[in-house]
This record gives sequence, structure tokens and C-alpha cells, in this order.
Amino acid sequence: MARDLIFVRGLQFHAPHGVYAEERSEGRHFEVELEAELSLAASGASDALGDTVDYRDLSAAAVEVFGGPSVSLVEHLEELRRRLLRSLLAVVASAGLCLLGVKPLVRVLEIPAAGIRFISTVHEQGAAH
Repeated sequence: MARDLIFVRGLQFHAPHGVYAEERSEGRHFEVELEAELSLAASGASDALGDTVDYRDLSAAAVEVFGGPSVSLVEHLEELRRRLLRSLLAVVASAGLCLLGVKPLVRVLEIPAAGIRFISTVHEQGAAH
């Protein structure tokens, strides 16, 4: 599927972020660039604005996120650590469930093939033809 890009350059806003307390209390001026990668095939076929991403909506969403409350680097890293641990636990739990459930699943799938005999049609290397 072809991917298209929408760019928003020079998006400016005022937000309460910074290293120092006065930067967080008074806020600072920021300028960002956005890049959205998505498929615009549907909007290209219909030529309807409702089928595409409006750069104004993309800009408004970015300003809402970036303009939100200030979070310290330590708080941000702690949240990232929590998310990574939850993801790791989910992967380990899923792998464990797969290992526990594979034999019963194979037994159930073998029931319809109980009377079928499988014959290999692969010739061994060096075997006479």
C-alpha cells in the first residue's frame, strides 16, 4: 500500500515546558515540524475532504499535546519504564499461554486428519531418480 506524507512546518505555540521553574510557570515559545505518514488513496479516489487528514486538525492536535502540562524528564522516563514493563509482561504472558495451549490445539486439529497418512514427496540428495 502506498504511503503519503503530510507536512506541517513552522507550527508555533506557547507552552509551559522547560528545565527551570520560571520556564515552566511563564511558558516558552516553541516551533515544531510535523510529518504524518498515511495512505491518501481513499481521499484521492473520492476527492472528499472528510476522507483525508486536514492539516488544521493535525496542527490542533499537536498544539493540544505539546501545550499540555509540563512533565519533568524523570516523570517522563518513569512513565516510559512502566509502559515498557507492561509490554514485556504482556509478551511473556502471551508466549507462556501459547506454549501451554499448543499441544491441546494440535490434538484438536489432528482429529479430522486421524485416518490420513502423510507421504513425503521430497527426494533426498544423492538419491537415484
